[in-house]
Amino acid sequence: IRDLVRSRGLGDVYKRQLNYYSEAMTMLADVMQRYPDEPDVYYLLGCSALNLRMGTEAFGFFSMANELCPDEADILSGMADACLTMDRLELADCFISQAEEAEIGSINAAISRGHYLERMDLYEEAVEHYRRILRSDSGNDYLNARMGYCLMNMGMFEEASREIAGYLAENPTDTEWHFQLGLCYGNMGMLDEAISTFKYLVRTSPDDPMARAYLALAMADKGWITEAQQEITRALRMDCLLYTSPSPRDR
Repeated sequence: IRDLVRSRGLGDVYKRQLNYYSEAMTMLADVMQRYPDEPDVYYLLGCSALNLRMGTEAFGFFSMANELCPDEADILSGMADACLTMDRLELADCFISQAEEAEIGSINAAISRGHYLERMDLYEEAVEHYRRILRSDSGNDYLNARMGYCLMNMGMFEEASREIAGYLAENPTDTEWHFQLGLCYGNMGMLDEAISTFKYLVRTSPDDPMARAYLALAMADKGWITEAQQEITRALRMDCLLYTSPSPRDR
């Protein structure tokens, strides 16, 4: 296990294929008890917490890794991404700059810079930034997903759907990006594709009220009023806050 953790390959498996972030944290917490001085353990715990959107916890883990292994670009990039989840944009920019200085050409630092541009609503700049990274890291399909997200925010749904579909071809279990693809289809008026995508999400995560809510919206646009009412009723029983949720076209 120690060799796997040190290689960081295990973190990549959890992050990009299985999405079992909670299980990763449980396993890594056990490894941490046995190897409390291994910076890679804290780095991977930070990655798992980050993917669970636990910004404060992620920052704590990355900070521990930084104490054990100072000025490593990957760790500094993780600290930056954790700051972004906590809306501490100025501090995130500082850590990204440190990561860029620590390792010229660091892919993780470059990706964190893209995340920062997104949070600043500089989506066009972010797309161009990710495209530049792809020239040197052409196999990094995560960049396709990020470009897809930016293109969605620019209203370029057809282009966004192509990028996200490319990412999902390599990461078919990532339900978050299936959801984004469904939103693209809905905004493009491709209702059959949207319905199919949201039905897949409902089968995969039957307790997810948002998947059911957007399935209902797509069904309503299709004219399937009875089916839409059934799905939205199920969604509202799961989460009453959906009464105030915007439609995909308002997002």
